[in-house]
Amino acid sequence: MKKALLILDLQQSFMNEYTNDLKDKIEDYCNHTYYDHIIIGKFINQEDSVFIKRLSNTKCLDKIDSELNIHISKEQKIIERTAYTAYTEELENFLKDQQIKYIYLCGLNTETSIYKTALDLFEHGYYVYVIKSLSKSSEGTKYHDMAIELLKHLIGEDYVIE
Repeated sequence: MKKALLILDLQQSFMNEYTNDLKDKIEDYCNHTYYDHIIIGKFINQEDSVFIKRLSNTKCLDKIDSELNIHISKEQKIIERTAYTAYTEELENFLKDQQIKYIYLCGLNTETSIYKTALDLFEHGYYVYVIKSLSKSSEGTKYHDMAIELLKHLIGEDYVIE
């Protein structure tokens, strides 16, 4: 079975003092690790989104703010989405077409996108591994740590890796 690295939300909008070092760590990891596919999940906010209406969250609304802040020399597939989860129809079709069953998940934000995507992949029968050391929260360590503990409980301790 094939394996893929799924990197979420390394976008300008989410970069701050808690997350600035993550880009370099993931780029280095990609250069030294083999995956059959690298997939980058990109969040796109919209003027009428629930994120703006209910949370006053305007991140990733304009082109500059939603720009990817990662540069990997290996081939990659970019999947855009408008929700927390990266488990979209496009991703589902890609995983099936490429016969990928193992997904290694990292990026931002552990308590939202990574959490929701991991659970969705798990519930659809994929072997999803959350790479703790390559995941962070733009809100700091509190939410990251809480999400990691919940993920250990919900998808299994063996599936949250360093």
